[in-house]
This record gives sequence, structure tokens and C-alpha cells, in this order.
Amino acid sequence: MSDDRPNWAAEYIRQYCETCPACGSIWSKTVKRCNCGYDFQTQAMGPPSGTGSYNWFWPEITDLESAAAAGRDGAGLHS
Repeated sequence: MSDDRPNWAAEYIRQYCETCPACGSIWSKTVKRCNCGYDFQTQAMGPPSGTGSYNWFWPEITDLESAAAAGRDGAGLHS
């Protein structure tokens, strides 16, 4: 009896998954955005997953002032 698991897995990936053109990760076709920030619906890059205003651990840095504030806050947490 032959082992057809590799063929089955490859067929499943071809049928139900897609590869992110930006980073090469393989995702289910139901996923809307890759972790690298590529949006499968708009076919454009955006911010990586886990970034933005809801991420309290890593503040959003948009200019020199916000970078300095993040540095001060990080230094205060380190001590």
C-alpha cells in the first residue's frame, strides 16, 4: 500500500491556501491579511499584524518626538 499523504497535503494546499507574495508565507484563503502586512483583498501592503494603537506593548512611532517618548518609557521600565 502506497503512502499518499504528501500528495494529499500538496493538493489541499493548492486548493485551499495561498502564498503571500510579499513574504512567502502560506495562508488559508479565508485569511484577509498576512502577518507581514500584505492585504490579500486589496493586494497592497499595510502595517504588520500586531501594530497600531491597540498594541500597548510596542507604541506606534511616527516621528522623532514619539520615538523619544518610547525610548524614555522603555528606559523607565528597564530599571
